[in-house]
Amino acid sequence: LIEGMEVRLVNLDESQHHDPALTPFLALLEHDLATHPQRLRGFPRDLLRRLERVTAGVVVDHDAPLDGAVAL
Repeated sequence: LIEGMEVRLVNLDESQHHDPALTPFLALLEHDLATHPQRLRGFPRDLLRRLERVTAGVVVDHDAPLDGAVAL
C-alpha cells in the first residue's frame, strides 16, 4: 500500500486470500534479511516521485477481476 511518501505492508485475512507461494517467499525474505541485513535499502525518493507522476490520475480497482491469462 503506498500512501504519500510511505510504503506500508498490511496483513490480509488468509481465509479469504490464500496464496500457497506466499509463505515460502516470505520465509526466503526473512532468511535473506537476517543473513544479509546490509542489503536492505530505502526506496529511492526520486523513483517514488517519478512513479507518482506517471500514475497521477490513474484509478485502480484492486477488487476488480483480472482479464486474460495471468502468469507470475
